[in-house]
Amino acid sequence: MSIPKEADVVIIGGGVIGCSVAYHLGKLGWKNIVLIERKKLTCGTTWHAAGLIAQLRATQNMTRLAKYSQELYWDLEKETGVFTGFKRNGSMTVALTEERLEELKRQADWEEHYLMLDNFEEAWEKSLKDPITLSEKEKELTEYLYSLWTWKGDKWTPENENFYELKVNGQICRRIWNSMGYAWLDEIHPIENIFTDGYVVTQRYICDTNSNNGRESLFGAPFYYQDTWWIYQDYKFSWDQVDCKNPCATSVQYFANRVPIDLDDEIYNVTLQDN
Repeated sequence: MSIPKEADVVIIGGGVIGCSVAYHLGKLGWKNIVLIERKKLTCGTTWHAAGLIAQLRATQNMTRLAKYSQELYWDLEKETGVFTGFKRNGSMTVALTEERLEELKRQADWEEHYLMLDNFEEAWEKSLKDPITLSEKEKELTEYLYSLWTWKGDKWTPENENFYELKVNGQICRRIWNSMGYAWLDEIHPIENIFTDGYVVTQRYICDTNSNNGRESLFGAPFYYQDTWWIYQDYKFSWDQVDCKNPCATSVQYFANRVPIDLDDEIYNVTLQDN
């Protein structure tokens, strides 16, 4: 077989990484992909590790990747019609020393910890409200406000301080300069930027309050929707909100839902400038 003279993507190496990259690009709709291997597919390091698909790893993300991999292998035969030989037999690790036994116990604790967090994340995503979609005009007005923040906001100049504070329910809330803290929202944030990633947002404000519940916080960048400026305010989480498989736990710092911004500040009465 001759090698094509042109390709959108050329992958060097037909081990598990190269094959995975080609597979996932194909799933994303890429067509003109060339994978080059000097001998046979998976004949190198990948072959020596064949069949070893332990899911517990040193970090949560690596554990999630291993879990995803074994689920992918399990579904490949159904997807492709090609028998892969993959079986879920389980495994057993035997400790020959007390030290090794202690290590295995720690790994088991981590595995349960990761499982609890993953179960909560899955339950949280199922509980999210229907997403909202901004119109083109609403997006333009929101982006214009962001540009004012970027180019005119200045926490050191008194006349520009309003760019770093806002009001919600009469409370003055001031933006923390280094954006410490994050929150999970009960819906997907409608604007994707450096402050938002789906339902996870940073960019925290601390509010002055006269309540007995401590200082409240706001999260995420404001946005314009249905003739109102919105932001997200923290609230006390209740386990009644989610239907979480056992075991279940969370380490999320804050939870927040959408609230309107008081419009008595001039920055939230901005209008789009004519081009």
